[in-house]
Amino acid sequence: MVHTKKIFVDIPNDLLKELDRICEDANTDRSKTVCEAMHYYVKRRKLIEYEIKIKECSKELAEINVTFSEMCSEIDNEQLHFYEEKLWEMEKA
Repeated sequence: MVHTKKIFVDIPNDLLKELDRICEDANTDRSKTVCEAMHYYVKRRKLIEYEIKIKECSKELAEINVTFSEMCSEIDNEQLHFYEEKLWEMEKA
């Protein structure tokens, strides 16, 4: 059983006229139409919040990737230097 609660909302006359037109076209009542609109709005807001969180996480991951790339590049350079030293020592021998 769905529990409902009555609320009172002030809306501009032109919006109410548009709502009534939509309700008439859909053969439904204001209450059902407003509930559907509110469900849509809430879902859309959650989606926007998730998108913002995803962008924040993506930025953090990008920063982590840069750090790891720099670390790996430094290690690669050290290994290359070590390898070149060993080659040079072998050529001298």
